[in-house]
Amino acid sequence: ATPAAFQQLLATAAASGQPVLLDFGASWCKTCHLMDATTLRDPAVVAKLGDFFPIQVLADSPNKPPARDALAPFAVQGYPTFLLYPAP
Repeated sequence: ATPAAFQQLLATAAASGQPVLLDFGASWCKTCHLMDATTLRDPAVVAKLGDFFPIQVLADSPNKPPARDALAPFAVQGYPTFLLYPAP
C-alpha cells in the first residue's frame, strides 16, 4: 500500500474504537510464515485477538522508502514485530 493508504488504514483503525494489532513482517521472513501458520491460527490466540482491528504490514525492503518511512514511527527493528494498542 502507499504511505497515504497506510495512514488512512491507521486512521480507520483508530476510529474503529477497537484495540489495534499491527503485524509487521515480510514475504521472505520464515519466522513470520511460521507464526501465521501456527500461533496466529491457535484457537486461544484467535479468541484473544478477536476484538482487535488487525493490520498486517508486509515490508520486504525495510531499509528503503516507502517501507522505511512506515516502520520508523514504530521503531521496528526486525521481523516479526507485533504491536498491540488499546482501544482509544
